[in-house]
Amino acid sequence: MGCELRDLPGEVIAPSGESLRIRFLFNPETGVFVNLINLNDDESISLEEIEYWERRLTMEIPKGDNTH
Repeated sequence: MGCELRDLPGEVIAPSGESLRIRFLFNPETGVFVNLINLNDDESISLEEIEYWERRLTMEIPKGDNTH
C-alpha cells in the first residue's frame, strides 16, 4: 500500500534497563508516520487504532475478514 515498516535507528533504553525496539509505519508519499511502540507481530489491533492510522497516513487499510 506504499507504507514502509521501519525501526527507529539507535537504541532506546527503558527505565528498567530493557532495550526497546521502536517501530513505525512511514508513508513516503506524505512524509507522515504512526508509531508502533510495544506492538508485537502476533498482537491484535483495535479497529479504532486502525482508523487512527488511516487518518494519520491518509490511506485506507484493508481490515480483512472478521469471522474468527
